[in-house]
Amino acid sequence: MPIYEYSCNTCGNVFSKLQSIRTGPGETECTKCKSLDLRKIPSSFASTVAGAPGSEFAAPATQPSGGGGCCGGGCGCG
Repeated sequence: MPIYEYSCNTCGNVFSKLQSIRTGPGETECTKCKSLDLRKIPSSFASTVAGAPGSEFAAPATQPSGGGGCCGGGCGCG
């Protein structure tokens, strides 16, 4: 379910509400004064790009390649 942001035209309260996409006009009330006279506020959109620095989806660090195996130079034992 998406989160919608509203501004109350009666008391000026600004709030967010998790609700069904099927919720129609006049079905949401102000959390402060219970008025149904609300205006939807355009929300910002956030996303991350896989592999971007600082992303939780960042690509794993690569290991130096040494031709495979432990003694191929990658682990430092040889």
